[in-house]
Amino acid sequence: MFNRNRKKILFIGHLPPPSTGESNVLLTYFQTLPQKGYEPQLFNTGIRSHKYRASSFNFYNLLRAVRQFISFFLECLTSRPKYINLMFTSGTLPIFKFYVFCLIGHLLGSKVIAQHHAGEIQTKWNQLGKMSQRFAIHSLKLPDAWVAPEEVWQNFLIQRDVNPEQIALIPNTIKKEILTLFKKPRLSYNDDFNRLKVLFVGTITQRKGLDVLLKAINNLGSETQKIDFLIVGGDGQPGERESIIKNFKRYPFTKNCRFLSPIEGNEYLDLLSSCDIFVLPSYAENQPIALLEAMAAGMAVVATSVGAIPTILGDNERGILIPVGDAKSLSNALRRLSQKPSLRQVLGENAKKYILDNHVPKKSAEKFVQLIERLG
Repeated sequence: MFNRNRKKILFIGHLPPPSTGESNVLLTYFQTLPQKGYEPQLFNTGIRSHKYRASSFNFYNLLRAVRQFISFFLECLTSRPKYINLMFTSGTLPIFKFYVFCLIGHLLGSKVIAQHHAGEIQTKWNQLGKMSQRFAIHSLKLPDAWVAPEEVWQNFLIQRDVNPEQIALIPNTIKKEILTLFKKPRLSYNDDFNRLKVLFVGTITQRKGLDVLLKAINNLGSETQKIDFLIVGGDGQPGERESIIKNFKRYPFTKNCRFLSPIEGNEYLDLLSSCDIFVLPSYAENQPIALLEAMAAGMAVVATSVGAIPTILGDNERGILIPVGDAKSLSNALRRLSQKPSLRQVLGENAKKYILDNHVPKKSAEKFVQLIERLG
């Protein structure tokens, strides 16, 4: 319909800060694609206000969505991108928006590339009604190509009738600045070198399994006296972070738990290089970038066996896998790692090597360019 700029890729989303999994995925493309001769542009959907963060249908969110659709249509008319890249995320409203963005892209003659970033949809699929499932499956078929970060998500798409030839396996990557951690010496978070530092990074929400972490801490009991738990992240649903913090304060053995606001830049790099163990007891995940970054820093990690995490950690060779919702397994893993510094070192070194081999921006950018060239 219009002349397309073959080197222009319009990405839908936002760039950090604040850091989110989706924003960090987009950031790696903006850091690498210009070196490949492509021109990434951003249609900034922004960060929803704290009050309306929930991805539900209500008047405000629908009005905001309609405004975005109109702005997106005008942006495509103006910039005429050859390719449009958008994220597929969990939730009724996000899937509806995904559907409309796809339709607008096709209407204006652009090639639509979708990236799977819907960790919760795997566990909640059966909770969707039949009509919602049919609509979601129809939406999955709209893009010209799909990016799946790992085989579990490739299989998820294929099982819902997406053409396998349209799917490219392109892993999520660490941010460019995280690469400095491969050469950065590990630090102590404070002056007490005998204290162990356990880190969690992510949205402060029940989906991340913080209730399981709380139970595990209390299972450890007095063993926590020489452990600092650093829990870093922002709000999920409005007020959820505050509620979780209050719940932590009600229990014994949590006096060494510190909740920190999201950290960026060099301060975040220093935090990663200073901690000993990373925990991610989530109920659902895609291919979590916070986990990849912790592994790049050489931390020993403990995470639940959800999404792409089993592939990332392997057969407990790059970290310890635990069952979903199992506080006893989490506390046992933390106890084992706290008592065996040599195990922490081996897991950390294995993790670093794996990230360097599989999750650096340059390699994923090359695969993304190959996908674009295949689309024509």
